[in-house]
Amino acid sequence: MIEKVRKTIEKYHMLEYGDRVAAGVSGGADSVALLMVLLELQKDYDLSITVVHVNHMLRDAADEEESYVKELCEKSGIPCEVYRKDIHAYANEMACSTEEAGRIYRYQCFRETAKKYGCTKLAVAHHMNDRVETVLFHMTRGTGLKGMRGIPAVRNMEPDSITDRMPDSSEPADVQNALLVIRPLYELQREVIEEYLKDRGILYYMDESNRDIMYARNRIRNRVIPELSTINSEAVRHIADISDQSAAYFEYVEQQAIQYEREKIRDHSLCISELLACPELLQRHIIYRQLSEAAGKERDLEAAHVEAVRVLLSSRGEKQLDLPYHIRVIKTYDHISFESNGEGMETQLLRDSSASADCLYMKLREDIIIDGKDLQTEYSFSVPGMGNWSLRIRERDHITDISKKIYTKMLDYDTIKNTLCIRNPHDGDYVVINPKGDHKRLSRILIDQKITKALRDQIVVVADGSHVIWIPGIRISEACKITETTRRVLLLSLEPERDR
Repeated sequence: MIEKVRKTIEKYHMLEYGDRVAAGVSGGADSVALLMVLLELQKDYDLSITVVHVNHMLRDAADEEESYVKELCEKSGIPCEVYRKDIHAYANEMACSTEEAGRIYRYQCFRETAKKYGCTKLAVAHHMNDRVETVLFHMTRGTGLKGMRGIPAVRNMEPDSITDRMPDSSEPADVQNALLVIRPLYELQREVIEEYLKDRGILYYMDESNRDIMYARNRIRNRVIPELSTINSEAVRHIADISDQSAAYFEYVEQQAIQYEREKIRDHSLCISELLACPELLQRHIIYRQLSEAAGKERDLEAAHVEAVRVLLSSRGEKQLDLPYHIRVIKTYDHISFESNGEGMETQLLRDSSASADCLYMKLREDIIIDGKDLQTEYSFSVPGMGNWSLRIRERDHITDISKKIYTKMLDYDTIKNTLCIRNPHDGDYVVINPKGDHKRLSRILIDQKITKALRDQIVVVADGSHVIWIPGIRISEACKITETTRRVLLLSLEPERDR
């Protein structure tokens, strides 16, 4: 099995000599096998390995699994970073499923550990059966080539990025050098992994929730795949082969779409006659990419949404189409544009360079951390080139009026979860855009504001972890707005230098 993994690593260029690797280890068979494999290959690649264990606090055995993973790391002499989170409560807070909340939190933990230890790679334990389950799940929901790819062997760390594809020499340098997720067990079937552990007498834990057929993925794992395997014992491998072929086709069409966008798209507007002259497959792919950009996410966009846009292309006159995730598609004679409908925006969309002066631009040398204990009294400081900042907490009863000033904001302090930070945008940043808790990527909001790509990474924001609570001059997060239940109010005030 080790040699098979070694070939997979070489095939997909997963590891380089001297890599620092963060490995996600839950205590289950797959992740324990991943750790054992990395330890066996450690000398060959001169690896520095750090384990990340996330206790979701969902099951009675969670604490026992945590202790076991720490014990494995102690015996192996490698660091183990343990994170604990009530994922049920977090899911309610994020207004999403428990599974999605767990995924979001795990990647936050991975990023934090990678930054702490200077890791260049994140190793996770997905294997061939996981890939096949994902492909079948996508097929049942309706998918195209993208969904048929299943899980990629290597991808950029940002899980929802539009550039989420295998690294290639044609990629921009910032994508090539990004922290990569790697899957060394990618070409192994579950049975091989379990046999490997059994032969070596290595303990692992079973997640009983994986047997609960209430979940669609579990029905695929425990019923559909076994039934397919009675038809052909190599069913899993054949479906994985189809997934690999789909990935190759997808990558080709993706590159064609990117090239088309570079040459033809201006301000998210496409010439309909030119688009209709493209092959149908390329049309669909371009439309999908534009919808994803407008939504700020790729998840849950379906073929039906793409088809609705294709119908709009053939309609007469000026029309518009509203789709999920606040996407608005506008047809004006021979052009079509993809926009956010701007729900919840505080200010009018910025349409030109002069209007964008309302934003605050400055490339900060380092993040400015605001310790919560300092806010018990007024906390103020000055940043050369930016201006004076003032932060303080007041009881709700002491606030007589909510400020309407563009650079003075009042927020619900009890919604703040982490240490406040004034900084430039980070990968994974998001803003809560409505009272339901829906998110939009910060990058998408800045695009909607017509802020040029060259300036987006210089925007100054106030953030609570990856949650951006204020983009000065543009908007605050809906999650932090003052409500009837607000007890403590955070007052943020900024006097930009240009206003003096």
